[in-house]
Amino acid sequence: MIPKLIFSDIDGTLINSGDELSKENIETIKKLSSKDIPFILVSARSPEEMIDYYHCLELNTPFISYNGGIISKYEHNRFKIISDICIDPKETEFVYEIIRTRFPTISLSLYSNTKWYASKLDKGVQYQKELNGLSPVIMDLKELIQTGAPIHKIMMIGKTDVIIEAEKILKKNTHLTSSIHRSGAYHLEVTNKKATKKNAVKFIIEQLYNIDANQVMAMGDNYNDWGMLKYVGLGVAMGNAPQEIRDSVKFSTDTCINNGVAQAIERFVLHR
Repeated sequence: MIPKLIFSDIDGTLINSGDELSKENIETIKKLSSKDIPFILVSARSPEEMIDYYHCLELNTPFISYNGGIISKYEHNRFKIISDICIDPKETEFVYEIIRTRFPTISLSLYSNTKWYASKLDKGVQYQKELNGLSPVIMDLKELIQTGAPIHKIMMIGKTDVIIEAEKILKKNTHLTSSIHRSGAYHLEVTNKKATKKNAVKFIIEQLYNIDANQVMAMGDNYNDWGMLKYVGLGVAMGNAPQEIRDSVKFSTDTCINNGVAQAIERFVLHR
C-alpha cells in the first residue's frame, strides 16, 4: 500500500544534528509532488522556526507546530492559523510566577501564535537565538500574559540540574493540567496537554484530507513522535530513535545523519 499522505518530524528526523537538510532528503521529497502525495512537517518548533525548511522543500501543505499547538498554512507571505490549542491563562501565570520567584537563573520565554517573546537577551535567549537563527520580541512577559494573548508554549532554558528541579516542582502541583516535559538537556517546555502530534495528525487527515489513518505514513525519532507513529498505518522510527520506540512500531529506517527520511520514502513510496 502506497501512503496517500506523509508526516515528518524535523529535529532528529528530517535534519541532521547540525540542523542541515540534506540534498538527498530534498530531492527525494520533491519527487512526491509528481505522485500527488502531500508531505507535512510536524515539530515542537514555532511556525517561524519551521518556515525555512518549508520553503526549501517547496511545500504548500499545512504544517504542525508546538507539538500540535498550532496547525497553519503559509499563504501570501503570511501564516494562516487553521487550528490552535493554548495553555490555560491561569496556568501560564502560575508557571511564570513559580519560575520567576523560585528559579531566577532560568531563562523564560513565551510563544504566542507565531511569535517568540522574552523579557531580555539573557544567556538562555542568546543560546536559543544561535539554535534557531531568530530574535525574540523583547517585552515584559507579565504584561504579555495580562493582555490575554494566547500562549501556545512556555519555554525554559537553564543548567540541567536546575531544569530537572523546576520540572519536579511544577509536576508536584497536581492542579496543573498542562503538559510539562523536558525537550533537551537544557530545555523544559509547557504546552496544553491536548496539543499532541497525534491529535494534530488526526485533525489534518480527518478534517483537511478526509482519508483513513491506515493510508498515512509518519516518521519520527523521539517520545513526542511516539503517539503519531503508532496512530498511522505506516509509522517509521528513525534509526537514532530510542530502542523502545523502534521496538514499538513495525518499521524503522536509517538515522537522520544517513538520510533515513529519503531511504524510507524510497522504500515505502517510490519502491526503488
